[in-house]
Amino acid sequence: MVEAAQTLSVFELDSDYVTFPHQYNNADYYLIFMSRLLELHDQGEAITLESHEDDQHLTQQIAALGDLGVFAFVGANDSNGGVYYQDRVTNETLFYLNLSRRMMRFNSSAITKLFVETYADKIEKDQLLTATDLLIAFGQALKPTSALMWTSTC
Repeated sequence: MVEAAQTLSVFELDSDYVTFPHQYNNADYYLIFMSRLLELHDQGEAITLESHEDDQHLTQQIAALGDLGVFAFVGANDSNGGVYYQDRVTNETLFYLNLSRRMMRFNSSAITKLFVETYADKIEKDQLLTATDLLIAFGQALKPTSALMWTSTC
């Protein structure tokens, strides 16, 4: 599954012969991958994908946060093919994901700022813990997807 998501993230569908009217951008494939991987680990209801037809992109919402967080992957603009998982409201970058290098790096200061400082007075503590546990569950779900070890840092 990781290999398929990695291939889709760099695949260009348009050609000289065929042009498709709607395409997901490369970062959207990471959202689809994340949602599907969580579904396979019985956590699919914890996340919602939303399609925005006006500018043809996807975003995610973590159910425990209600309408507070809107998340998307953003290209890292590096030669490694990595992406950042970012809250679109506050622009806090929660983690870096690189499928080809099998690497996931959490940004502990951004997670603390978003969940403790920004959202702490807006939702219950249990909901915040559920949201952070979901991110951890995603990281743990990545581990068995390949024979190579995933690296994870804070």
